Amino acid sequence: MFRVVADNRRGTRGAFREREKHQALDLRPGRGAHHRRHDRLLGAGLSSLAARILTSSMVGPGVHINAIGGDCPDKTELDAELLERAAVFVEFAEQTRVEGEIQQLAADFPVIEFWEVLSGRAAGRTSPDQLTIFDSVGFAIEDFSALRYLRDAVDGTTYFDEVDLVAAPADPKNLFGLLGRAAVPIPA
Repeated sequence: MFRVVADNRRGTRGAFREREKHQALDLRPGRGAHHRRHDRLLGAGLSSLAARILTSSMVGPGVHINAIGGDCPDKTELDAELLERAAVFVEFAEQTRVEGEIQQLAADFPVIEFWEVLSGRAAGRTSPDQLTIFDSVGFAIEDFSALRYLRDAVDGTTYFDEVDLVAAPADPKNLFGLLGRAAVPIPA
């Protein structure tokens, strides 16, 4: 089940009515992130708002937050105190300091670039209680490179099947309509 956190309850309800017909997802509107403390959360920020969505007091130890979405200068959703408590991972520090959540912190705020973890030059999560944040501003070349790496790593194994990824929805404005189609089984 996905719980959607939104402060625009009226707009959220309208979106849920449209998606209720698709049984692939069980979506339920949340009351807003500010109504509870998150102690076990794999989060993803997808808002296009320039508003504080999560404050430090709302997030417990051991949480990982994927801070993704429409990034641009002067738009942040995570409280600065929350970022300062966390180990922050980024794709490219120079760009993230302009567009990402860390733009609100000092220019020398320590971050770890994702490539450093992948190459073994830096550690990822260092303890189960560590708060971690991936402040992602997004790079298409990263997505493409990751997909190529995964394709090459599993080619010739039982974990690899070619799948047509080009969507052809009956209604191009309703991508959730694709979820009701037959699922591709994942090999055991």
